[in-house]
Amino acid sequence: MDVGAIAADDLPRIASVLHQQTTRLTRLVDDLGQLARLEAREFTLTPEPVELAAHLREQAEAITPVAETARIRFAAEFGDVGSGLVDPDRVGQIVGNLLDNPIRWTPEGGAVTLRLTGGNGVVRIAVFDTGPGIEVADLPHIFDRAYTTARLRPLRDHGSGLGLAIVRELASAMGGTAVA
Repeated sequence: MDVGAIAADDLPRIASVLHQQTTRLTRLVDDLGQLARLEAREFTLTPEPVELAAHLREQAEAITPVAETARIRFAAEFGDVGSGLVDPDRVGQIVGNLLDNPIRWTPEGGAVTLRLTGGNGVVRIAVFDTGPGIEVADLPHIFDRAYTTARLRPLRDHGSGLGLAIVRELASAMGGTAVA
């Protein structure tokens, strides 16, 4: 065999690794670009009246097959919070990013819950899970760009570490806050 030659039997495995790494790097570049635009406020919001519970139901329906594939019980609990003037695409992005980590880190057989509540003019979108949790010392940092808890850093197999930073910026742009 020539030096540097790849055996035909190894090609599918090598192609798979290259594809996975290319996908990961593409996501990282996309997330970094999006976060830079968000932080510079160089993006567009298209607010419109949105019935929030109905909108989040759609988001829940989209994530259900992902949870089922991961063998995680997914539940969605929506209070009647009425309509809000928000960008529905950006709210969908927030919910998707909030659910990404719990779906990824909750062990098989665990549960993830998306909850919408409101009162006194405040609407809350919250996610609860039975995953490994976040250490109290890490809580102030989870919305920082590229932050991964020290406990999970060695296990991290994918993701850009920017999803929650994007959540914070989008929430802020729409007049909200993201808190742990």
